[in-house]
Amino acid sequence: GEADILAEAKRRFDAYLADPASLNPDDQAVVLSILATNADQPEFESLHGLLRSAHNETELDRYLRALMRVRDPILAQQALDIALSKEIPPQADAIRLQLILGVSEQNPALAWAAFRDHVGRVASCKFLTICLTDILTIST
Repeated sequence: GEADILAEAKRRFDAYLADPASLNPDDQAVVLSILATNADQPEFESLHGLLRSAHNETELDRYLRALMRVRDPILAQQALDIALSKEIPPQADAIRLQLILGVSEQNPALAWAAFRDHVGRVASCKFLTICLTDILTIST
């Protein structure tokens, strides 16, 4: 059942933290997504630590997208804070809207508030119309 899947994702994540080679790169997104969706504060911090130590853009993208999937509203706000922080360089501002949209899957009201409060910063996204339509659809 679902509890078994979550337990297996946690086991694989713990092994990955100890030895990144223990988790096939093709499996990482799934494991990170399951873990992040159900994360508690320590797991969120572990994911954030991975983000901070990412070695390349692929890892950066994988960890960011996982962090944005958190279900817990307190952690979702922390994820939004990261998405809007200096951890994302100014030249990557366009990704901020995609990250906000990622949070909207589990926390549409928080995502909408972040978008509304930071529209000037994320409005440069060339996909703004598509993303805004998705956010409005999810939040209604």
